[in-house]
Amino acid sequence: MKIKFIISLILVNLVYTAQNSNRGIVGSGTEFTKWVEYKPNNVEYPEANKTVSGKITANTTWSNSNTYLLEGKVYIMPGVTLTIEPGTVIRCDSDSQSALIVLKGAKIMAEGQKLNPIVFTSNKPVLGRKPGDWSGIILLGGAPTNVAGGITSVGYDTDMQLATYGGTNPQDDSGLMKYVRIEFAGQFTESRKEQNGLTIAGVGAKTRLEFIQTSFGNDDGFEFLGGNIVASNLLSFKNRDDDFDFNLSCQAQISNSVAIRNAFIASQAAPRCVEIDTYDSNVTPDSSKPLTNVVFNNVTFINESVDQDGTEG
Repeated sequence: MKIKFIISLILVNLVYTAQNSNRGIVGSGTEFTKWVEYKPNNVEYPEANKTVSGKITANTTWSNSNTYLLEGKVYIMPGVTLTIEPGTVIRCDSDSQSALIVLKGAKIMAEGQKLNPIVFTSNKPVLGRKPGDWSGIILLGGAPTNVAGGITSVGYDTDMQLATYGGTNPQDDSGLMKYVRIEFAGQFTESRKEQNGLTIAGVGAKTRLEFIQTSFGNDDGFEFLGGNIVASNLLSFKNRDDDFDFNLSCQAQISNSVAIRNAFIASQAAPRCVEIDTYDSNVTPDSSKPLTNVVFNNVTFINESVDQDGTEG
């Protein structure tokens, strides 16, 4: 259970009206047209012709001429960069609890395009996909947390020796994710804990996180554990738990972003658009570290209740 503390939270212009431009988060021609997908259960994705599993130990490029199947926990090892071309589709296996884990010291360079986004999605067929089909993406870095000793393991049934995060560099660089969709993640782990669409742990300010949609996940859309975060144009769409979850002394600036909730798609854990904590009872804290601090600038939170699943979503 998480322990709640008083948090400094600033919400600036919760409902944003674009000035002198439609390229905001409301109106026609917004930053959330073209690359997002609101009905991912209806999309006919190509069948995978390349399988990826285990550890990625050398610089690698995933080409958009292939469709990839992620099997089991796939680790990008320290010192290694995974580059993903615009338009690449990565289908993720359910039976093996597939996940992509970018280890501390590794980088992901996933730069899609507005008309050609990168997609991580379920390997199940049209109309057969659901929240929790696969585990999700974990991005680990060496920025500060308030965990005693500064470094801890992310859990989620990952290799505890490999999947650590935290450190002393607030400017740490884990790479780039831009114009990326993450669909139907949040599979239960063996410890009966759901993973998130995108877990961002100990990630530093030089990491670029822009134009990312997480949709129909079984847990949080975005979970931030410590680190120094600068992110923009994030869209959490009909995820079952919190849309934006912050903990472990996270210092975050989130701009031009949206959470869209659905009354029929929710867990029993009292989910909200935003959850903010400073300490987690599962780890020993360092109380000398600052409280979690989140600055939202130009964000919109929406709760609607007309559709019940990804088919109509």
